[in-house]
Amino acid sequence: MILQKRSDLIFILATLAQIAYTFEQKILIKSSGLRRRATFKILSDNSRMAVKDQISRMLTKIIVVVEAYPELKTKQTTIL
Repeated sequence: MILQKRSDLIFILATLAQIAYTFEQKILIKSSGLRRRATFKILSDNSRMAVKDQISRMLTKIIVVVEAYPELKTKQTTIL
């Protein structure tokens, strides 16, 4: 029972990690493309500002989440 519960939790954690990875990868790819566009010398000042605004809006989607993990304690049994 406990092993099944632990297995289920590991699966859920792996799924959440994959979702977070996919999200961050999309943001990185989009922001890299926008930054590359912003450095083109042929862009007008207005176009460059528009691209920089898009970059700013995109980067605000990245949210830093700090999780408080519970302190895990084990019960030690000493066999003499």
